[in-house]
Amino acid sequence: MGFNIAGLVINQNYEKDINKLSQDLKWDIEILEEIDFETASSNWTPDDEFRLHFTDKATMIFFPHDWVADQFKSDTADTLNYAYSATSMAFQVDLFRSGELVRSITEFDDEKKYEEGQPLALEQKHSSADALTFALIDEMLDDDFGSIDLSSQSYRCKKILRKQQIVQQVDTHREVKKKTSENVKIKFVQKKWWQFWK
Repeated sequence: MGFNIAGLVINQNYEKDINKLSQDLKWDIEILEEIDFETASSNWTPDDEFRLHFTDKATMIFFPHDWVADQFKSDTADTLNYAYSATSMAFQVDLFRSGELVRSITEFDDEKKYEEGQPLALEQKHSSADALTFALIDEMLDDDFGSIDLSSQSYRCKKILRKQQIVQQVDTHREVKKKTSENVKIKFVQKKWWQFWK
């Protein structure tokens, strides 16, 4: 089956200030229960939740693969958004420095479908997006991802939309409905790139 995870890594530990993490990500966090890291980092995070883990120097969030399209980031720290599917051979990497995108790669079946920004120094050694993903995770953690204790404390969480986000979604829905009622043809792409994970 292979390894299939997605999420983000921020090179800052928010463990003592979940509110600051919520502010930086611009969505509210509801902690549902404590879990271990093995569960947090397991394949295919359920669609309606995310998992949260803190290391000494970083914050890790594991979320559903589709969320990578939203490119979450902190404006005050470095953030890596990634989606890694060994099953589908589909990979996405988005690296931000203080909120600014510096490198983005989409790779499917060993072929780069999209890239933006200047190649990173790490790419000299890790030219494929799958190898680069874990090299970047290790860099953000300042540690080896594989060395994290599987029994260490993590959290199962839910993302709560803020009022303004709900209003934006309702407005978008109304606009689409209005255009549809006016017989404006809306072209829907059959399969978006991030759906290669499925």
